[in-house]
Amino acid sequence: MEQTSFSEKDPGNVAVVDIARAGDKPIVSKHHVGALHWTEHGPTIRDATDAEHLRKAILDAGPLAAQLLRITHQLDEAVPADVLGELRSVRDELQEEALFLDWPQETLDAALDALVILPEGLVAEVDEDFGAILEGRIPEGPARAAAAEPPEVVKEARALLRRLVTEVQR
Repeated sequence: MEQTSFSEKDPGNVAVVDIARAGDKPIVSKHHVGALHWTEHGPTIRDATDAEHLRKAILDAGPLAAQLLRITHQLDEAVPADVLGELRSVRDELQEEALFLDWPQETLDAALDALVILPEGLVAEVDEDFGAILEGRIPEGPARAAAAEPPEVVKEARALLRRLVTEVQR
C-alpha cells in the first residue's frame, strides 16, 4: 500500500470491493491509506524568495518524518552567497528531520565554493592543504594531520572552513 519509488503513479491506495449479494456487479472504490509522501522538487533558485518557496513547499507537504524527498534544483549563476547559505541550512534541516533525502551536498558546496574569497594567510593555506589531501597528496603544513582522516571528513572540514569565512565576511 505504501509507495516504493519516486516514479510510481497514484500510490498509497487500496481498492475496496463491495458486493451487495451474490451475482451483483462489484462496486470498486479507491481509498488512500499510505502514510509516506514521496515528493520531488526541481526549482530554479535565483534569490531568497525562491529558496523560501522551496522550504514552504516541502513543509506544506506534511510532517518531515513521513517525507521522502528528492531535490534537483537549478542554481542561477548570480545567486547570492547568503541564498546558498540558506539553501544549505534547509538541506541540513531536511537531512536531520526527513525520513529520506536525496539532495547531494555537492550541489551546494560547488556553487558556494565558487563564491568564497579566502583571505591570504593561514586560512588560505589550510584550505589549499585540504584541497591537496582531497587530490591524494599529503601536504606540508597545518592540515598535514588531516591526511589521515577519511576523505569525507576532510571535505566536510573544508566546507566548514569556507562556511566560517563566508559568515565572517558578511
